[in-house]
Amino acid sequence: MGSASSRPQPTSSLASAPSRASSGFEKASSSSPPPSSATFSLPTGHHAADRLHRISAEAFAGTSSRRGRPLSDVNDSLEKSSGRAYATVDLGAVKAWDADALAKPTSQLAAITLHNGAINTSLRNRSSETSSQHVYSHTLKRQGLPVTNQKSSGRCWLFATTNVVRVEVMEKLNLKDFELSQSYLSFWDKLEKSNTFLENSIELADVPLDDRVFGFLKTAPTNDGGQWDMVCNLIEKYGLVPKSVFPESYNSSNSNKVNWIVTLKLREYALELRELKKATMSSLSRAGGLTKEQMQACTVKALRMRKDVQMQEVYRIMAISLGVPPMPNDEFTFDYYDADGKFKSLKTTPVKFAEEQTGSFTTQGACSLVNDPRRAFNKLISIDRLQNVWGGRPVLYVNTSTTQMKDSVVASIKAGLPVFFGCDVGQFSETASGIMDTDLFGYELAYGIKLGLTKAERIELGESSMTHAMVITGVHLDDKGKPVRYRVENSWGADGVGKDGYMCMTDAWFDEFVYQVVIRKEHMPSHLWSIFQKGIDEDTDVLPPYDPMGSLASSMAIESARGAESEDEGEETPEDEYEIDAILSHDSGRFKKDEVAYLVSWKGYGPEHNSWVREEDAENAKDMLSDYWKNAPKLKTMTKSVGGSRAAKGGKAASRTSNASRKERSSSQTLSQSRRSSVRATSTSMDTVLQQASRRERTALKAMHKRPGFDSFEPTEDEEDNDVLSEAQLKRLDPEEANRQRRRMDAKRYHRLGDWEQVVKQIETVEKDENGKLLVFCVFENGSRVIYEASVVHYRCPQKLLNFYESRLRFNPKAADAAAAAAAAAAASASEGKTKAAPDGSEEQSATLQDDARGSEETQGDAAKDTAMEEGADAGDTNSDEDFDAGDTNTNEDLEAQVQHDEPTAEES
Repeated sequence: MGSASSRPQPTSSLASAPSRASSGFEKASSSSPPPSSATFSLPTGHHAADRLHRISAEAFAGTSSRRGRPLSDVNDSLEKSSGRAYATVDLGAVKAWDADALAKPTSQLAAITLHNGAINTSLRNRSSETSSQHVYSHTLKRQGLPVTNQKSSGRCWLFATTNVVRVEVMEKLNLKDFELSQSYLSFWDKLEKSNTFLENSIELADVPLDDRVFGFLKTAPTNDGGQWDMVCNLIEKYGLVPKSVFPESYNSSNSNKVNWIVTLKLREYALELRELKKATMSSLSRAGGLTKEQMQACTVKALRMRKDVQMQEVYRIMAISLGVPPMPNDEFTFDYYDADGKFKSLKTTPVKFAEEQTGSFTTQGACSLVNDPRRAFNKLISIDRLQNVWGGRPVLYVNTSTTQMKDSVVASIKAGLPVFFGCDVGQFSETASGIMDTDLFGYELAYGIKLGLTKAERIELGESSMTHAMVITGVHLDDKGKPVRYRVENSWGADGVGKDGYMCMTDAWFDEFVYQVVIRKEHMPSHLWSIFQKGIDEDTDVLPPYDPMGSLASSMAIESARGAESEDEGEETPEDEYEIDAILSHDSGRFKKDEVAYLVSWKGYGPEHNSWVREEDAENAKDMLSDYWKNAPKLKTMTKSVGGSRAAKGGKAASRTSNASRKERSSSQTLSQSRRSSVRATSTSMDTVLQQASRRERTALKAMHKRPGFDSFEPTEDEEDNDVLSEAQLKRLDPEEANRQRRRMDAKRYHRLGDWEQVVKQIETVEKDENGKLLVFCVFENGSRVIYEASVVHYRCPQKLLNFYESRLRFNPKAADAAAAAAAAAAASASEGKTKAAPDGSEEQSATLQDDARGSEETQGDAAKDTAMEEGADAGDTNSDEDFDAGDTNTNEDLEAQVQHDEPTAEES
């Protein structure tokens, strides 16, 4: 179940809708050889034309009746024909089509409406919205919390399974909320899939590379998709761990690159194994003395020895990208608070955790009921070579009706058990409202058409298949006990998905687009369980690996229904949008005077990506702003308008960003997650400092930029990366300038990062400008040397700044002792009403006071130099390096001296 991407969607009238009459006619005419000319015409009313209509109608009637479609629709379609049959698009016919296209008032209204916006949005059925309420007569007593988020990965089947199992764990351990580690199972799944692909490559080493089966297997050998039986294999072999033991990483949530590099190597390994087999068989054949079976056994052993080396490389790639998970039998400690707030600690292994902490759940106690109307019911279905663990249990389905599936689902919900199910989520569903209903969109009325493919035909033609796995956690029954709608727990996060991450599926949608439910044996008919228990035999329908019923496990595409929905609705958004997760702090004057900026965290990204945004760019996150200002202290420098009306504003917390602002964040790192909010992730850079500075400040700052070894980056009018140079442009520059430009562009990328602790190599010095502002000279890991205001460095790399100051601290313990002794003496003197001399350490204390006086004189001298520098700046004079160094206020030595001089004197004590 790997892809939730949408496709051209059928209409609301599905199984009962009549088919396109022309399809049968085209099939009949295509079976006869075409005439010599491209087209031929028969006059209306001619006996030959009438006979052709009658023959065509009779021919199609047989096909139509078998598919349950009325003959009247066929005759109506043929009556509309112009009487011409042609192989090419005839311009004369196009004119007739054009006259008919907007003939009806409904077509004219649809044309006026649909070209202005997204089709799905325009055709949303209001009655479907009002009837699909998130209210249910039966729900689970204990709900799984929090709502999970698979992000940009196709691991829905792992999330659905762990969401089912975690309810049992929460009951067993008395937990308020809990998640099992999906990335733990995903790690071992990819490793097992890699091994299975290489074993298949050994078995199929003699078939052509374009063989349909091997061609399908090599398409996506280690994709994210999977099936119920496959996750059971993983749990039985590797067990389960809490999410805190092996949490998500960036690459587990954004698996595209890991999948790509592993797939690349696996394809390379497959060719190696093929070549090795040929060479080994050839050598053994020349040596002689072995039977064919012995030669084959020796060859397989040699190939598996080579495979072991290959698998070692695969493991290395995954361990580096995803982290090293616990071994199945290694002990770990799970510390937690239970629902009563009591601390608990559990020491166990992954295998024991799966066996002992999952309540009544067992991998052997349930099976998949599927509805494949192409095949006979009450039969076992299996998919050839569809597995992750080589030699593990195969994927098995028991084929039955949707009525039986729904009865079993209702029985499970009433028993307090969530139900894993597989469906085609992209059909007639809407993420934001969470509605899954065949009547949701009015395509038929708007276009004046009937889309009448049956469920079996949609499967056979590739129009529909299992694309996503979710969990049913509730059902609403009518007065007669029949299901009306189902509560669906998704794994796309809580924000922007239905009601707090839960969707509403109608009973009609279940009939058409649900293909699989996993039911425990006690809640299904005994004869269906017996079919499953019997296993694969001569009566089993074994389907090829490329059959649509295996699509849940073999899909290549990454699941992102939000991205699919956006694409379907015509939005230009797919990759570089970001959604604010929380507002952490605020500041005034960071970008402009009296303008408020917000420090925000981004949904799906760690604290290293936190960044400052303008108030106007966060304005659409109104709910968050309102909540923030209810609790946050207001800045003293704020005007009344700032935050005055803000608390009263409300609305949706997600907004969309312009392409240019999205480019700012994507320049530092490729971040691909769909449907993110519109905030410009702009950071305060030296360019911004120069833009906001006065003429006098700008002159001083530019002089500082001329400091040897530090690049001078001129400010630009806009803050976008419009001045990014391509490699071809860089090659046309002289080497020194090209290297400077590379460092400049790298530094701009650093501006977009939230945390600089890992990219700043060192802080060279800290100096003051003429207005007393602290400026920090940063040296980055790539060699870039840039100056920033201290306020920027405080947020970006506070530890580096602290290290700089601590490395320059010079303590004088004798002076400190003298100060303490002087304080004691002064206290004693005061109590006796007498004045006593300072103790023996007074000479050192006196020296310290002299140093203070000397430091004060130096400071006054520096201030005079600063004044001269300022006057020169007013005259338009640009300071030279020597002038600037002479006017430097805080050298390293000065800082050391000031730290020493901060000790209290005896008189101060």
